Formats: sequence, C-alpha cells, structure tokens
Amino acid sequence: MAQDRESTFFATIWLVGSNLFRLGMAFALIPVLTRLLSPEDYGLFNLVFPLIITLTCAADLGFSPVLVRSVSKNPAQETTVLLISILGGAVISLILFASSEAIERRMGQPGLSVLLRECTIVLVLGAVCSAPFARLQREGKMLGFAIGDVAGVVLGGVVAIVAAWNGAGVQSLVLQQAVSIIARLSIAVFIGKFEVVFAVDKEFISRNAKFAFYAFNSIAMNVITKSVDSLLIGFLHGAYALGLYSIAMQVVRLPESLVVGPIYTTLLPAFSRAVRERRDFVNLYTASMFLVFSFCLSALCGIGLVSADIVALFLGSKWEGAAPILMVLIIYAFGNCINVVQQAALLGLENAKIPFQISCFSTMGVVVGILVGSQWGVLGAVIGVSLSNLATGLAMMVAVCRLLEIPTSTVLRQAVLPLAAAVTMAMSIVISRDLLLAVDPFVRLGSLISIGGSVFISVYLLGGGYTKLQIALGSLRIRGEIPGHIDVDGSSPSLRPARS
Repeated sequence: MAQDRESTFFATIWLVGSNLFRLGMAFALIPVLTRLLSPEDYGLFNLVFPLIITLTCAADLGFSPVLVRSVSKNPAQETTVLLISILGGAVISLILFASSEAIERRMGQPGLSVLLRECTIVLVLGAVCSAPFARLQREGKMLGFAIGDVAGVVLGGVVAIVAAWNGAGVQSLVLQQAVSIIARLSIAVFIGKFEVVFAVDKEFISRNAKFAFYAFNSIAMNVITKSVDSLLIGFLHGAYALGLYSIAMQVVRLPESLVVGPIYTTLLPAFSRAVRERRDFVNLYTASMFLVFSFCLSALCGIGLVSADIVALFLGSKWEGAAPILMVLIIYAFGNCINVVQQAALLGLENAKIPFQISCFSTMGVVVGILVGSQWGVLGAVIGVSLSNLATGLAMMVAVCRLLEIPTSTVLRQAVLPLAAAVTMAMSIVISRDLLLAVDPFVRLGSLISIGGSVFISVYLLGGGYTKLQIALGSLRIRGEIPGHIDVDGSSPSLRPARS
C-alpha cells in the first residue's frame, strides 16, 4: 500500500473541516438568495437540476468506481475513464439539447427549455470531473476535495449573489453550479497530478465491464431515486410547491453534507482494502454506523424541532410554507444517512448488484408514495417520499448484515444511545419553546439550539458516548489494512467464516 496514503481518519477530518466551512457558507447564502429569488425560481431550477445530476452520473458508464478500486496508478486507465466520461457527457448533452422543447411542453413549465439548454454546460463539466475525482479518492488525497469544496462554495456563492442581485433570476443558480465545478476540477487536477496520455486501455474496459455495469446501474438508480421526487412534485404541484420543497430539502440535508458525504468518500476505498479481513470490515462498518447515528440523529432532530423558527428567521415570510415540509423531511434525511454507508459497504464487498436492485424498488416506492400522498397535497407527497427513503436505507442495512453474516441487531444497537439522547433533547426543546414565546426570534432560536444541544451532549456522555466515540474514530485511523480492534459496543465480535 502506498506510504503517502492519508489515513482514513485524517482524510475524514479534512472533509469534515471543509464541510463545516460549507455549512457556514450555506447558512450565509440561503437567507440572501431566498430574498433575491422567488420560490418559483428555486422550483424551476430544481425541476431541471435533478435530471442534470442523473445524466452526469450516467456519463462515465460506471467506470469511476472501478478506477477508485484500482490498486495501481495507471495513467492509461485514468485517460480511458476520462474519455468515456467526456464522450458520454457530450452525447447526452446533445440529446438533451435537442429534446428540451418537447420536455417543456410535456412538463407545462414556461422557460424550462432554455434552462435545460443552459444546464448542459454543467452536465459536461460534471462528466469531465469523473476521472480526476476518482484519482483523488483512490489516492486518499482528501485534502484536494476539501480545498476544492471550499473554493467551489466561495466562488460559486459570490457569483450567484452578484448574478441574482443584477436580476439574473434562476440563471444565477446555474452559474453558481458551473463556477463551483470548475473550481473543484481545477484543484483536483492540480493536487491529484492528473495526467492525460494518448492511450486507451481496452483490456481495462473489458475486464471491468461487468462490475462497471452494476455500479453504473446502482449509482444511476440511486440518483434517479433522489431526483424523481422533484420531478413528480414539480409536475403535480407546480414550481411554487417545488420551490418550498427544494429549499426545505437543502436545509435538512446540511447534516448529511457535513458528516455522511465525507464518510462515504473515505469509506469506499477503506472498505475495499478491509475486505481482505472480514473481522476488520465488520468493525469498520459498525463504527461507521455509530458515527452516523451519533451525529445525524442529533442534528436532524434539532432541525425538525426548530423548523418554524429557522424558516421565519432565515428565509422570510414568503417561505413560511416550507416549515412543515422541513419537519417531515428529517425522516428522509435520516434514511439517506443510513443509505450512503450501505452503498460504500456493498461496493467495498464488490457487490453492486444488491444496491441496484434495492434502488429499483425504492424508486417505485417513491413514485407510489408521491402519487398516493399527493391526495393530501404537497405535504402528503413529502411524507410518501420520506417513508420510502427510510425503508430503502433499512433494506440496504439488512442486505449488508446478511452478507457479513451478522445479526441486524448488532447494527441497531449502535443507535440506542444516540436515539435516547435525541429523544431527551426533543423533550427539552418542546418544553423550552413554550417558555420563550415572548423572546426575540434570534435569541429564541439560539436558546433552543443551546438547550437542545446541551441536553443531547449530557445524555450522550452519561451513557458512555465518549468512550464509544473514541473506539469508532479509532476504526478510521487506518493505513493500508485495518488493524483489529473491539467493536463499538465494547465487545469482541464473534464471526463465522465468510462465505465463499
């Protein structure tokens, strides 16, 4: 194993640090942009952007995960993936450009065709990123992701605010994404020392075609599952309702961006290395789930309980309809937190087929949930989306446990302490809210967050959370193969031999 590979622990720290900065920038940008743009602007953009993200993920045909799992540095393989991605992105963009007017007529949203054509540049730029990002991830150079994320959010945010201030409307959000991608790509190429050679590795394509096929289907279906909700809600309830849903989703996914995104980026190569030692793989998996439960439960419950205060203080009165949507979406976000770790674990086990199959059922579940829930309006549709996403995460978890031949209760035990702390926190916030009705809104929100956070931390520490957290974080301090250690619950795992 390369000696210059950063440990998984410090790689995660780099990404969490950059995402803390992004979290702060998001809180700074959202109040400004929501006052410069209308819910309809956000709705129209989020009607288009999920489609762009889905098509971008399809451009590399699933070969980026193959590149991440590669054990050797091979510029010919990296160039091959780059060319596949560029060609795929260009073909998809041309098709999208040609069909944009037909899509607008079908969706019944004026201005949709123009926005689709403008977003093709984002699609192509995203496709170009596939190989450089895969190289960074494989080499464990997460500092490159951290610097790129910081540069992207700063430059993209500044451009979006300037454009929106000058009346660019929804186009300001397109510019934000394009500038952010360019910044991240530039950093990735520089730090990753990405080089292009004049060669195509045909053997690499044929040897990994099967895995790439399943990885492509899994990733594509996962993205489609996350995109179909916006498309259906926009189609059934209009751009205004979609705008409320989109901004609520953006707020509720901040904890995921802060914790789970970095964990996934670093866990995929870590799981791939740990697959040689099944005991270590199980320890890494349970530790990852404990970290997700610990950080995401507290943040998501807190956001849901103060959702009305967040909307009133940061978004303004024209967004007040987003408060109940935000509260329901904590269920969606928690399911997503669980789901991301399962994706990394299954790909690390060289099993891209199971997540693809579950994603297919999940997509159908989202569609059914929205269609049924829409009888009670947009909030009913949001409930359908949230329950479906939680069910997907739990189904993925059961699948991983079966592959590892461990009881599902082994993983669920990791949630006991964080859940107890979150419930106690919720009770303290509900009681405190009634006592702070006459207080200034900003002071009130700060007080509720402080009280809830203090209660959560107190219960967490009293339950032995500090020791368990140390053990879980210790599982991420790896170089090459993962050393043996005790499980997060403090007991040595008793595992049967792995299946052949």
